[in-house]
Amino acid sequence: MKGKIRRLCLTLLIPLLLLMGCGQGREQAKEPSAEELLKEVISNQKQLKSGKMQMTMNFKAAMPLEEAQDLLGDVQNSAIQMDMDAELQFQEERMRMDGELNMQIMSMKIPVPIESYTVKSGDKYVTYTKNGEEWQKSETDVSGGDMGALVFAGQELYQGIQDESLTMTEETLELDNETSTECYVIHSSIGGEVLNSLFSMAGQVPGQENVLGDFRIEDEKVDLDLYVDKKEKEIIRTRIDMRQLMEKMMSDLTAQSGTDQTMKVDKFQIAVTIKERGETVEVEVPQEALDAEEL
Repeated sequence: MKGKIRRLCLTLLIPLLLLMGCGQGREQAKEPSAEELLKEVISNQKQLKSGKMQMTMNFKAAMPLEEAQDLLGDVQNSAIQMDMDAELQFQEERMRMDGELNMQIMSMKIPVPIESYTVKSGDKYVTYTKNGEEWQKSETDVSGGDMGALVFAGQELYQGIQDESLTMTEETLELDNETSTECYVIHSSIGGEVLNSLFSMAGQVPGQENVLGDFRIEDEKVDLDLYVDKKEKEIIRTRIDMRQLMEKMMSDLTAQSGTDQTMKVDKFQIAVTIKERGETVEVEVPQEALDAEEL
């Protein structure tokens, strides 16, 4: 069970980044509607070709106590928590991710360093991932367009927003202890082919082909919030809430395994914050990574 949870969460990260991005826009003379603002930021997505982002993931759940006791003996705590904080540097057709995933399973704490590079090579995305002291290489097919549009423009993700779900509020976004930004927050949802595309890319990673089993991801949807700078009309944060989806997925997987015990998911959010736009960033894959053998 815990192996599937970890694979599901880790498998989401790089494909998610292959669908996300940010954009620059023009100031409007009047207060925009949610539909107008969404159209503007989507149309301006391709303007950003390089920069830095911060990606965070927060996951908190509890597995059935009986199952935890079967795995670990006489334990009274079946909580699972994962928190990730990573910095991403990107330029067109290549990206570097560096950070740490901290997992706590019952009483065990497991820090997992993250270092990976993704580049476009022909009709493939090639990802080099450091696992301990060794590098591993994996490839996924380019599903459409070029990597510049997919990774940094974010067209596919944002164009998958379901218009009937749009609402908008205003909020002061605290970026750090010293900086805050007045934002429009577009509340929406994505689903269907966008989610299916995301998980299909995940399923191309060696060893992850059957991670979803018979679960029909294209029938689901997840909540998505876009934080848009009021002045610049730029998306500065994208947040996806996957709690209900993950809980449903785990319930389906446990049912397939022949048990009626499932996992209660309290939180599962992924957020990408744009830290720098248009800054010159050089992303070079180290030679030891290039020498890695394919998984």
